[in-house]
Parts: sequence; structure tokens; C-alpha cells
Amino acid sequence: MRFFSTAQATTRGAEGFFCALPDGPVSPAFRFALLAEIFAVGSTAAVVAPLVVLAIPGLLLRFASNDSTRASVALSTLVGVVGFTALLVAAHAVHGLVLGRTASRSRALRLGLYGCGWDFGSSPAGVIAASLAGGVGAGFALVGSSVTAPGRAIDAAMNGVFKLEGDAARNTKRRAMWIAMSLSVPAVAVILALITLTALFAP
Repeated sequence: MRFFSTAQATTRGAEGFFCALPDGPVSPAFRFALLAEIFAVGSTAAVVAPLVVLAIPGLLLRFASNDSTRASVALSTLVGVVGFTALLVAAHAVHGLVLGRTASRSRALRLGLYGCGWDFGSSPAGVIAASLAGGVGAGFALVGSSVTAPGRAIDAAMNGVFKLEGDAARNTKRRAMWIAMSLSVPAVAVILALITLTALFAP
């Protein structure tokens, strides 16, 4: 599967992939990013939503016996999946654009979007896909690679694509992370508020 091969390249092969990432059209990178985050966020929601239902006193009984409660939980989960998918794709794109100030905008954007493979690799969907392809050990190996991939990938891109070293590279990495986080944290609060409002007021 082409998607899974690309996800493997962005995680296990992060250094080689991001060091030599060429310029090109943004649309394939955007499609990859969108799929990666849909799988990552959707599979995480499939694990978290039942735990939330179990954790809130009385909700499991209402969920089992009431159609409107089931609809409210499903709608809240959908809001969360759509919201966090959009947020993560946007955050990766912004991170790439800030990192890539010395390169073309399309190349920097491609780098950021392909970074969404890190989220897929560390998600339940990534573990399942890797386990089906190569066994349980491969699933856990992909998680380990995905956790370390951002640092390895960014260092490789600094040297290979953006041609930055030393203080210039460190300052660029700090600035990119600060900007991405300053945009993401308020967005997370908004999404959580929307999930809560949906759960409380959905018909």
C-alpha cells in the first residue's frame, strides 16, 4: 500500500526521507497528511470514546438504553475527529513553513505535511497496520520510530534541505515549535469546548 510505505519512510526512514525531500506539488503531500491524521485521530477516538463512556458515572447505562445519548456521543466524537484532524494538519503545515524560510514555500509545506506520518505511526491505526504487515514486534517498532522521528527528521532537513547549521538551525527549530504551539494550544481549547457543547446540547 503506497500510503503505508510513505508512512514508513517518514518514520523509520526519517533521516533519508527528509534530508532529500525534493520540491514538487503540494497536493500529494496534503492527501497523505489528511489520510494520516484521519487514521491517527479516528483510531485514537475509537479507543478513547468508549473509555469516556465508561468513566462518566451513569453514562454507560444511558448509552445502552437511549438513542439520543448514543447519537450525542457519536456526534461529539465526530466533532472531535474532524476538529483534531484539521488542527494537526494545519499545525504540521505551519511548522514546516516556519522551518523552511530558506527554501521554497512548496518544499517547506511538503516537509510539514509529510510530518503527519509521525502521528499515524504512533497511533492505534499505525500499530495495527504495522502489526498486520510484519507482526506485533513491527507494530511496537513503528511506535518507537515515530516518537523519535520528529527530531531525526528535522535535523536531517536542516542539514540537507534548508542548509542551516549551529545557532541558525537551533533558532529556527525553536521559532517553528513556538509558533506551531502558540496556534495549537488555543485551537485545542476551542475543539474541546465544541465537543463539550455538542455532548451537552445535541438533540
